[in-house]
Amino acid sequence: MNYHTLSTFRSENAEALEELFTQVLAVMMAEGLVRLRRVAQDGTRVRASAGDRSFRRRKKVEELRAEVRRQIEALRGELEAPARRSLSRRKQAAQRRALEERERRLTRALEELGALEREREGYKKGAKEPSGEPRSSTTDPEARVMRQTGGAYLPGYNVQLATDAESEVVVGVEVSQGRTDFAEAVPMLEQLERRFGRLPEQYVVDTGYTSVENVEELSARGVELYGALPKRKGKPDPYEVRPRDSEAVRQLKERMRTPEGRAIYGVRARVSERVHADLKRWRTLGKIVLRGRTKVRCIVLLNVITYNLLRWFALLAAAGGS
Repeated sequence: MNYHTLSTFRSENAEALEELFTQVLAVMMAEGLVRLRRVAQDGTRVRASAGDRSFRRRKKVEELRAEVRRQIEALRGELEAPARRSLSRRKQAAQRRALEERERRLTRALEELGALEREREGYKKGAKEPSGEPRSSTTDPEARVMRQTGGAYLPGYNVQLATDAESEVVVGVEVSQGRTDFAEAVPMLEQLERRFGRLPEQYVVDTGYTSVENVEELSARGVELYGALPKRKGKPDPYEVRPRDSEAVRQLKERMRTPEGRAIYGVRARVSERVHADLKRWRTLGKIVLRGRTKVRCIVLLNVITYNLLRWFALLAAAGGS
């Protein structure tokens, strides 16, 4: 599959890949290779196909779009003039497509700026959130500046993966624009429930997911959560049960204070980080070469399906199958 083919991906392609992903998992479950008893979720940031300098404020994006529209009108006038009729139809079409595609990206950038502005309006006073005027990329408007592996802040996407801890098979995939993981746990569980008709018995996450809201929501859904809690200033033991803790938070703290709970939590790093490393080192998630969440999702699904098929072969070999 070449770059041109990948660049034409649309939402229907993502749906077809999602269906293939589900079918592979269904067969693996039927063979008893995936049992969904314990699932680990973690996110990894992937580099987007956008440069730092492509991020512009609303005023500049509006100016750029107005200039592109003037160029389109000027091109139409030139092509209609007798002196320009010798220009090849192929070159005419290429010039027009390039300008129209740039106009679409700039329009999309303005839409994303609107979403960012609405998001900023919902920030709580005093919250540690970006305070400057929002900016959007003119090359990949759906990308967001986020912290990458190594600490650098670069344009990217937040790829969320849920992995069956026993088989190390990826069972859930999502591509998010979120800079943090707090909002990613519940949607992933809902995806798993739609795909398998049930939820995992145990769910293992790191501190990025263990907000009070998530802890209580997973408890209400009957999922046993194992996740690290962040250390707070003046509170050296994050697992100390406090009078104001809800029942769900209290139960999580009690589980995480036991050797068994800590051992289960240790599964997350071993499983999730290994999968992330595989997809970035041996597949193509080191840097995404296409733009937009739909195309990025297609690339992620292709990577994950390939990885799962290889895991399938390895599991069959280990079980003595063929």
